[in-house]
Amino acid sequence: MVLEADPEVHRISSFPVEVKYEVYGPYGAVRVEKHIPEIGGLMRDGSVAFMDAYPLAHQDEHKWLVSRGGRLNETLMANHGATYAIMDEIDLHQEPRRWNLWQMFRHMTYGDKEAKAAVWTAILSLGFPTTIAAVSKAAVGCLGKGRPDVDGVYQAVLALCREGEIDLDHGVEFGTDSDAAITLAEPFVDGRGMRRR
Repeated sequence: MVLEADPEVHRISSFPVEVKYEVYGPYGAVRVEKHIPEIGGLMRDGSVAFMDAYPLAHQDEHKWLVSRGGRLNETLMANHGATYAIMDEIDLHQEPRRWNLWQMFRHMTYGDKEAKAAVWTAILSLGFPTTIAAVSKAAVGCLGKGRPDVDGVYQAVLALCREGEIDLDHGVEFGTDSDAAITLAEPFVDGRGMRRR
């Protein structure tokens, strides 16, 4: 969620309020803790939302953040009619994803089979995981047949991703010299129970 760009957000405040919440043990409330959320937002409809931002790795190491988040949400809802959420880097850094989706749509008409074959050969020779930059260097013999302004290797990589053959790391900006990781796409099961790639 990008708060500054959300038209539903009327005002944003940093460290807006101190929240007191109870910590429970096996026999009931043990103590009262205090926490000040990093961000508060007043929405156009009058509702209020509080948030903290923690990297996913930090959340994985500190599992108590989720239970504390639940207690904060309950306390804020009961006392103020407000909500609480924990945001992570995926919520905060959406721009590479937006750029990458634009790149995928921009190169959607590309379908050069020779370029795709050269990219597959390069990927298999490099092994998984690899990067767009490494594949671009390894498959130099295959240059832009689809469009004169774009490297055909790059277009073929995007086409293989769209077709579900490979996965790309959408957390890194795409480009011909990108360090976005390329991995083999996991097969998925469709609605009929069939394994597909």
